[in-house]
Amino acid sequence: MCHKSLPKTIFLPLSLMRHPDGSVDLLTTIMVGKAVSKRNGVHQTSLAYPMGRWIRDPNWIPGSHERCLHFASAYDVAAGWLNSYGSHRLLILPSFQLYGSGDETGFCWHDGAALPVLCLDCEGIQVFDPVSQPEFWQSVLNLPPGRPWRVAIPWLIREIPEPQRLWMVRKRVPADWVAAWAR
Repeated sequence: MCHKSLPKTIFLPLSLMRHPDGSVDLLTTIMVGKAVSKRNGVHQTSLAYPMGRWIRDPNWIPGSHERCLHFASAYDVAAGWLNSYGSHRLLILPSFQLYGSGDETGFCWHDGAALPVLCLDCEGIQVFDPVSQPEFWQSVLNLPPGRPWRVAIPWLIREIPEPQRLWMVRKRVPADWVAAWAR
């Protein structure tokens, strides 16, 4: 599957901590997606995509466009734009080896390994984008400063196996950003 998708995708907060000045230390990853088939209870393309277990492309060559796992923006997958590839829409956390190509008109996400975390169709839910939800940020503002929050999204697997393998970014978000998101 190679689909020129949106150049942006869902950011997923893994942990955060609010400071007395209202700013937030934020550790995030991203969610990419893939449309697959489900046969005999197993999500699959040419590889199986078991929920909550790392998968690896045994033929992966770093930087290759042909020998890698291909993903699309989680937004494209949730919208059903890839349904011709399969009827089950998976949201996936990429590894630290994530790479891509494209521009604002289209982007292709590639990786050598990934962690499937959610099938939108099996769970019967809509895509969840916490960073764009005011309710999420209002709960952050209710946290006492210095108390860390860790990913607690009900449908996400309870523990991320080998979290050091995830693609992650740590940044400090200014207080006025958090206040604006919470409106």
